[in-house]
Amino acid sequence: MSKILKILALICILFVIACGDSSDKKGQGNETTRRKRVVFVEPVRADMPQNYIEYVGTLEAIQKIDVSSEVGGRVERLFFEKGNRVKKGSILAHIGTSTYLLYLKQARAVLENAKSNLEKIEKGSRPEEIKIQEALLMEARAQLRDAERDFNRISALYKSHAVSKKAYDEAKKMLDLARARVKAQSNKLELAKKGPRAEDRQSARSKLKQAEAEFEIAKDRYNKSIIKAPIDGVIVFRELEEGEIVSPGTIITRIIDRSKMKIRISCAEKDIPFIKIGKQYKFTLDAIPGREFLAKVSFISPSADPITRSFPVELIVEKPDPLMADGMSCRVRIKLSQKNNKIRIPSSLLKEKNGKWGVFIVNDQKARFREVKIGSFEEDMVEILSGLNEGELLIINPSGIKDGDEVEIREIVTK
Repeated sequence: MSKILKILALICILFVIACGDSSDKKGQGNETTRRKRVVFVEPVRADMPQNYIEYVGTLEAIQKIDVSSEVGGRVERLFFEKGNRVKKGSILAHIGTSTYLLYLKQARAVLENAKSNLEKIEKGSRPEEIKIQEALLMEARAQLRDAERDFNRISALYKSHAVSKKAYDEAKKMLDLARARVKAQSNKLELAKKGPRAEDRQSARSKLKQAEAEFEIAKDRYNKSIIKAPIDGVIVFRELEEGEIVSPGTIITRIIDRSKMKIRISCAEKDIPFIKIGKQYKFTLDAIPGREFLAKVSFISPSADPITRSFPVELIVEKPDPLMADGMSCRVRIKLSQKNNKIRIPSSLLKEKNGKWGVFIVNDQKARFREVKIGSFEEDMVEILSGLNEGELLIINPSGIKDGDEVEIREIVTK
């Protein structure tokens, strides 16, 4: 009897175990059929498109001048150091100034002499000079009378052979000289009364003009030997010392006026229609982070660079900052045409089904394939023209998901 009871107990235990295994397997099967796919979603948004492009350019001073010497000579004085702020017209250096001053004085003396000579010729002979010429003529005539009387006497003696041929010839010579002297003095008196000839006046005027030109040249060289600042600004460098000898054209320094700045950029052909003369644009400087400045377009090249095929554009900086410096890099933001808001998603979320492109969204706790119309691609993003609406939940881990799968949202990803 006890053996039978043990057998019955063993059978019961086996039955219970068998029932338990069956129940576990059934439970596991139900859990498998009820399992949901875990998905991450992101709300669909229509974003404002990037409607600007950024160009890197160079900040430059509008006025930066290399100051050079037009004349050569010894550097006599220097009146500046690098970093000095100078005003327009202030003296920077003397180069050969003392030598050019001597040339100027010499040219002034020649000019004064030419003026005096012309004045004398223009006025003609003075009455005193005419009287002198008349007195000289009277004296010449008196000498002629004496010579004629001596000649007549010697001639008579010569005919009677009382004097030699030599004495006769000497008397004849003295007579001829007296006659020539009278004639010459008579001409001088006539000229003194008539005044200078037209040719003499013209010659004197020409000499005066030449003297005036030489004086102006000497004055110009003297002025150029005194080097002056052509603009207001800051001295960039000084590489000369007093006592050095320089030749014409030698650059002695550079002056930069930082109160007026401009920006040079090179724009692509497709962006030129959006750039207008007089339009303002924002720009930033790498050297002055965290700040924005304004610049106005002043020039758009009518032709492209033959090498880069880009168009040079210049902008005038409005209200330059004291921290700005010539040669700084800057970034100009050029606003393009206005565009409507558009939906863009990562192109990796696109899936193909039956030859149609679409994405998976969540609807009623299930994954649903939504056919979409694709627009332009921009890097790793694609524009969705239709098929998606703002606010819908876009599944961003669609790998392995099928249309109609139940899903469990673990996290909503937001931008």
